[in-house]
Amino acid sequence: MNDIALVGKKLANAHKEFDDVKAKTTIADANSELILNLLRNTAKLVSVSKDESVVLNVNEKGFNKLKDKEEMKPFVAELEAIKNAFNSREVKVEDMKHEVEFLKDSVTVVHKKKSFWTLVSSATTILAAALVVYVARGH
Repeated sequence: MNDIALVGKKLANAHKEFDDVKAKTTIADANSELILNLLRNTAKLVSVSKDESVVLNVNEKGFNKLKDKEEMKPFVAELEAIKNAFNSREVKVEDMKHEVEFLKDSVTVVHKKKSFWTLVSSATTILAAALVVYVARGH
């Protein structure tokens, strides 16, 4: 009878360990799914132009849960860094676009001023030539 009780106890321990491993596997699977979703959303964010509208379906509760887990913090930190880098890139691109527009406007203004001074210079040359002809004829 003692052997049967011992085998029963070992079986109960094996079931408990199995349930523990199954629970850990389920948690790891859920965490993997959250990481995969974050990675997909980060990839969408990176590949989407500003003109296109994309709704990133980040489960904030799940994301915050994931951020709190110690083993997931490095992954979350890297994904956050990637998102921040691309957001920063978007800001820089916008600033550069504004600078290009400013430079285009400046070039336009310079061309207009140059055209004005060319006209004034031509008019002055014609006036000087007319004055020389007038003086040469003896007034």
